[in-house]
Amino acid sequence: FKAIPPTVLIFNVSYKCDSKCVMCNSWKLPYHDGLTTEEYRRAFGSRLFRRIEYVGITGAEPTLQKEMVELVHIMADHMAGLRKMTLNTNGFVKERVVRTLESIVDVANERGFVFGTRVSLDGVGDAHEDIRRVWHAFERAMDTVRAMRELQKKKFFNFGVSFTFTAQNMEEGDRIYELCKKEDLNVVFSIARYSELAFGNMD
Repeated sequence: FKAIPPTVLIFNVSYKCDSKCVMCNSWKLPYHDGLTTEEYRRAFGSRLFRRIEYVGITGAEPTLQKEMVELVHIMADHMAGLRKMTLNTNGFVKERVVRTLESIVDVANERGFVFGTRVSLDGVGDAHEDIRRVWHAFERAMDTVRAMRELQKKKFFNFGVSFTFTAQNMEEGDRIYELCKKEDLNVVFSIARYSELAFGNMD
């Protein structure tokens, strides 16, 4: 028997979130800054990560991690075979989100890996707001969608939206599909995951 080095890394960068989703309680979990960038540098310097080809950045809201772009640099430094990186965002604060994502796009294009990012939508209009429990959630997310599509005209990266089926939005899948057809947006559909450790949502 010989252990095979991992090629996929799902990286939860933070439990900090500016949303209060009905299907996720990560915003209630104790937040701490976790590792410092230097500690991350030492961690990713381990041979365990040398053959990573795909990194999926997740969390609560990844763009709230102040060192997010620096962490991408660190991963690129230590993962010579890195081919693709993805990140999902709620898109609520357009200026912060676009600024962070554009910087990651620049790193990806400089280092030669593909970066893909998606704005999460749980429904159209009030349906999205009811699930995220954030004022004007849908309008704010769509503002970010439009800004990222404008950025796509200048820089190379993959972009779209993501929709997660939960008990609260079963009827919204079709509406999101029609919206994405109308707006010519790529969309990925998935089923909600439940984990007490990751999301605190087993209740």
